[in-house]
Order: sequence, then C-alpha cells, then structure tokens
Amino acid sequence: MTQSDRVLAHLASCFVALYRVLGAAAGSFGDDAAVVRSYESARVFGELALSVRTRLGEGAEPLEPLARVLESAVRDDPTGWLSLTCLAVVAGPRLLVSLRDARDAVEAGDRGFIDHASDLVVSEIVAIRVLAAAREDLGAGPGPREVHAFNVALDDAGYAESFGVGT
Repeated sequence: MTQSDRVLAHLASCFVALYRVLGAAAGSFGDDAAVVRSYESARVFGELALSVRTRLGEGAEPLEPLARVLESAVRDDPTGWLSLTCLAVVAGPRLLVSLRDARDAVEAGDRGFIDHASDLVVSEIVAIRVLAAAREDLGAGPGPREVHAFNVALDDAGYAESFGVGT
C-alpha cells in the first residue's frame, strides 16, 4: 500500500463514520429539516467513501473517536440539530484540515479527489449554516457547552485540530 493509498484509506474512515452515523440516525430525528439535511450529508460522505473504496478496492471501518462523538450527539438531542452542529463546527473543520494536509501527502493523481472532497465538506458546512439561520427558533439550538464536550472528546483522542492523514 502506497502512502497515497494509506492517506485515502484514513480519510475514508472519516467519511464512513459520518456516512454511517448520520445516515442511520437521520430517520429518527424529530425535526424534519434536520432529517433531510442529515440524509443529504450522509449521502455526500457515502459518495466520498465509495469513491475511495472503488479506488483502493476495499472499504474502510469508521474512525472510532469520530463515530463516538457523532453517536453521542445523536443520543443527546433527538431533534438532530446537535448532530448537524457537530458536523458543521466540530468534525467538518477537522476534516478540512486533514484534507488540506492530505494534498501534500498524496500522489498528484489523487489531488483532484482531495479538492473535490474539500469542496463537498465546505458545501455541507454552509448548507447546515444556512438551514440553521433560517430556523424560527434560532436561539433554541445547541449551545457552546454541548459542542465543547465534543471538541474535548476529540482533543483527548488525539484529534485536536484535524483527524490526521494516516501516515
């Protein structure tokens, strides 16, 4: 396995965690907008995971610390907004840093995929922000304390600024 393959496999573990947790939980959320956005986000991350699986010929297991944080968000808030907030302000930015660092760690032929993945992550963050801003009960969403706990959990797992690149 080349370094580029290892990096892609590691990124796929992040995509799979987001895909599986958001996709499995979306239908259980109590807020219709959160249901739709979660399914849409899961589809995006599933597409990315599938692209890597096709490229490498094998699937990836979810990055456990990320999956645990997302599962906690699902358990803590039945509306789905905490899960979306976790994606937008905790997981998404770390994933973007990993993707930025991955650009320098993969072969030139894989950089287009990294750029595409980065664009999709940004699009998901923006879509969640736009959706949250349109809520009538804007101030009723998850607050800094709830989100801080997820940051601490990932920090403690060694993912303070990014999920790394798997090398």
